[in-house]
Amino acid sequence: MKKSFFFCLNLFFLLLFSGAKAQFNQLDHDRKQYYFGINGGVNNSRFRYFPAKDFITNDTVLQMTTTSGIGAHIGLLFNYRLTKRFDARILPAIVFGEKNLQFRVHDFGLKKDSIARFNIQNIYIDIPFQFKLKSDRVSDFRFYMLGGGKYAYDLASLSKSRKADKLIRLTPNDFALELGFGFEFYFPLFILAPEVKISQGMMNVLSPDKNLIFSRSLDALKSRTITFSLLIEG
Repeated sequence: MKKSFFFCLNLFFLLLFSGAKAQFNQLDHDRKQYYFGINGGVNNSRFRYFPAKDFITNDTVLQMTTTSGIGAHIGLLFNYRLTKRFDARILPAIVFGEKNLQFRVHDFGLKKDSIARFNIQNIYIDIPFQFKLKSDRVSDFRFYMLGGGKYAYDLASLSKSRKADKLIRLTPNDFALELGFGFEFYFPLFILAPEVKISQGMMNVLSPDKNLIFSRSLDALKSRTITFSLLIEG
């Protein structure tokens, strides 16, 4: 994670320096009603968990924790200019993600605690819809903020391993709200836009099953993701 962070930070300052040296590339771009592009990047995702109401009286599952995992995405960009300041855009993508859950369980037979770990792999079809608020262009540089929502469908939920009784069952559908910001650097042949966004899942993706001990310990699971993307715009 540290190496990835410093790589992204160095890349940002390199792009910032390169953009500052450029002079008024693609002057007709702001007059385009719509344009296309591609986007790719990495993500860090985890669950927010909500214990069941009777968890405090549970004498088997004693504790639960969640940790994040690293993933990646690749997709497209469709951007439509609404006004001088506002754009609307759709960014369909394939997203690979990973989340981890850990439970401390008391074994009455052995009279000791053990740890149960769940590494949950996700393959999402993401369809984000966002509004983009743009600053004035300064030479070949521009700052923007974005907000919106996305629908995500988890293809991995259909796999046999994810349907096994020993695992926590998850629903394939999710909806999240998104906020972020980015920078546009105008080059002679394309625009490069690094951006960061946070996605907060609004749906409970836990599929309740009272026959599964870990599901009984949870009331809800909601996703949370931080994404770093590089967009190449035409």
